[in-house]
This record gives sequence, structure tokens and C-alpha cells, in this order.
Amino acid sequence: MEVAGLFNAGNFPQLIFGFEGNEHFNRFTGPNFNESDVALLKNTAIGDGVAFQFRFEVFNVLNRHNLTNMDTNLPDGNFGQATGQLGPRFIQLGGNLTF
Repeated sequence: MEVAGLFNAGNFPQLIFGFEGNEHFNRFTGPNFNESDVALLKNTAIGDGVAFQFRFEVFNVLNRHNLTNMDTNLPDGNFGQATGQLGPRFIQLGGNLTF
């Protein structure tokens, strides 16, 4: 996958010193973000008032790459480019004992 600019630096004029722009904070968090998570649970009664829950969870189940670390510094040569990505698929097993 080619990492290219997501927006053009020409769309963002240089501000006068002491003035703020009107762009929303953290508006560009990553292009086309999409993550699907799945969890399977099994509740088992052990005794009177005691239960055990087994959890099998998969985060980013489709293992889709999601870009991050947008360079938002206008003078940089990497302005508008994603310079990193979020983590890959993550599998987690867990148990919960309640009483």
C-alpha cells in the first residue's frame, strides 16, 4: 500500500501569528478507519451463588490495517500523510469468577 497525502497543504493557509484556525480538534484521526471486534462468552454456574464466565475475544478480527499518526504540522514535508498504523489482530482469553 502506498502512503500518500490524505489532504493537500494548499487547502490550509498559513495563519497569522496569534490567531487560531477553525479546524476541529483531532478531526483527522486516520483515513477510512474500520475495526470489527468479536467476543464469545460462556457462563457456567458452579454452586449456590458462584458462577464462572469464560471469555474469548478477538479485536480487529478482519486484521485490517488502520493508519494513524497523521502529520498535521503544515511546514513538514510529510504534512497530510499517515506515518504509522494501529495494531494487528489481537486475541484474548479470560475468565471471571463471581460470588
